Amino acid sequence: MGPNTSDISVITVVLNDKSGLQRTIASVQTQQSLVIEHLIVDGGSSDGSAELGQNFSSVSIASKPDGGIYPAMQRGAIVASGEYLIFCNAGDVIFGANFLATALAQLRKDKSLWGFGPIIEHTERDTFAWISTPKETDSKSIISRKTFVPFPSFIIDRNLYLRLGGLTDQYKIAGDFELICKAAKISNPSIFRDPIAQFSAGGVSYLHADKAWKEEIAIRTNLFELDFLARCEQWIKFIIRYAKWKTGKFFDAVQSLAPIKSLSWREYRVEEVPSVYRKFLTD
Repeated sequence: MGPNTSDISVITVVLNDKSGLQRTIASVQTQQSLVIEHLIVDGGSSDGSAELGQNFSSVSIASKPDGGIYPAMQRGAIVASGEYLIFCNAGDVIFGANFLATALAQLRKDKSLWGFGPIIEHTERDTFAWISTPKETDSKSIISRKTFVPFPSFIIDRNLYLRLGGLTDQYKIAGDFELICKAAKISNPSIFRDPIAQFSAGGVSYLHADKAWKEEIAIRTNLFELDFLARCEQWIKFIIRYAKWKTGKFFDAVQSLAPIKSLSWREYRVEEVPSVYRKFLTD
């Protein structure tokens, strides 16, 4: 790392979410043992987010419509100077005060170009879910989604990011998955033990999961030149996944009509946040 380079650039995209941006900024400011560059990219907000972003962004980035979340992320990434990059959108938070520093230390020790770790989801039902990670993985498992890489926990070497072309506007919902696949083709990741991010559910990939899955098939087809049989297998898996998703939506609707509210069927299935991390949870 050069004398004028930060350890990591945190790139935050915001559009009319001033309260969420305040939470994100606060979480970045609590980080310890790191030199952090915080780049805030506003998409033309009218609620005060743009002014707040200008006050706290390490580099002044013009507030203007971007036409999508990935062009906005890319707009921040191309001016970043950090050794590594992480994307933390408004409303999401960098978890704890030292876990990010520990993750970077592991990347350097492992001489890894990228890595990811477990993550905490703040659900739309105002509960917290733990999304765990395997002890090790490989590119095939990541590309097939047998290993899920949560993008808010994804850290990448800035030079590799630029070499891969960064985030593009080719995909509207699964552009982050394309970047992850490109990184996985280059090398296997480090896997962090601790969570480095808490994110809020309800984004576009959550609301339009079926469209995201279709884009994932297109990404695999384009990056790996899948033959006819492989493409057929992809679409069969999509149909099964879509059927399960719609069934889940049906049970959600039925449960919402119940006169007595209780834990949803989803909450019975998710992993609880380990007790060691609960004190860091942010409402």
